[in-house]
Amino acid sequence: MNKDIASDIVVRSYNPFTQFDIVKEIWISLLKRCPHTYFLSWQWKDLWIKSLPPDCNITLIAGFRNESPVIAFFIGSTITTRHKFIPIQQLSINTTYLPHVDDLYFEYDGILVEPTVTIWLDLLVKQIQMKWDELVLPKCTLIYNPTLQLNGINSKYYNLHKRDSRSHYVDLDKVRSSSNYLSLLSPNKRSQIRRSIKEYEKIGKLRIIVAKNEHEVFEVFDELIDLHQKLWTGRGQPGNFSSEYFINFHKTLISQRFEHGEIQLMRISAGDYTIGCLYNLVFKGQVLFYTGGLDYLPNNIYRPGLVSHYLAIEHNAKIGLNSYDFLAGEDEYKRSLSTDYNEMQKTMVQKRNTKYYIGRIIARLNRLYKK
Repeated sequence: MNKDIASDIVVRSYNPFTQFDIVKEIWISLLKRCPHTYFLSWQWKDLWIKSLPPDCNITLIAGFRNESPVIAFFIGSTITTRHKFIPIQQLSINTTYLPHVDDLYFEYDGILVEPTVTIWLDLLVKQIQMKWDELVLPKCTLIYNPTLQLNGINSKYYNLHKRDSRSHYVDLDKVRSSSNYLSLLSPNKRSQIRRSIKEYEKIGKLRIIVAKNEHEVFEVFDELIDLHQKLWTGRGQPGNFSSEYFINFHKTLISQRFEHGEIQLMRISAGDYTIGCLYNLVFKGQVLFYTGGLDYLPNNIYRPGLVSHYLAIEHNAKIGLNSYDFLAGEDEYKRSLSTDYNEMQKTMVQKRNTKYYIGRIIARLNRLYKK
């Protein structure tokens, strides 16, 4: 029988820098009992904590029942000014409010909750002993937080904003049970992929090369960075790898976790010509597409993204993995190449305090003024 979070849960806060060993013990203890994604695994969180500047304002909130942890999450805080003079204290789960750090793009990022404990949002917010006006829970999903009740809030004291999103993925069991992966796609998408393959084969034989050692993995990673940055800077965007922090984080992750089978870097080529490189994380049978670098030829008959993912999906189906997840986003290629999707939800809780009502009055006056 599930038990709601209540007065018998003791909530404590920890500094992950000065109390690292305690934080590690709490987190690992809950991981053994809680469903979780790679971005909540200790191998990711360990590196994340160690990569943060020591003055980063991040705290671990943990709830205990009978001295055993039943809930834990990291929380960051910042103060922003709204309407030019209203200071708003913002809190966000697993967020630092440092743009270069938060650009790591965590997915399925939520709370570790003991599966036998039901967490009501109304009661959860009362456990946070920090001052706040707004609290954000990004990208939570029932897959990993089945007992987190995001609707349970008292509207008299709090205002609730929700935004739904999807994470599209390919069920690799469906690929294995079908005649081939293409048969699961729309006729138009099948035609596009087949035509692109035909054109690439005029350049050379199509190959997918998965890095097998540390030398190869960094060779593909460096080529991926070059392709990624060339494409995005050419579009007037900075690209993921414009950040030295982003590059160093992933180089360290690759160095530490490649030998454990959690890193998949692959080069897709036609002869000696590289079509694209893909960087995937592998965890508990899931392939999580993190980022990639593609080379677009002038003629739009070449579709490097479709061909690269098509071959990567076929490869991962053959080696027995369970799913190929494109992670969050409504990009057309994610929807069209997928067989299924997971629901995610971003939730923002606002306290109905004086600042909230002043902000609403100002917003209403601004709308009237513009009219």
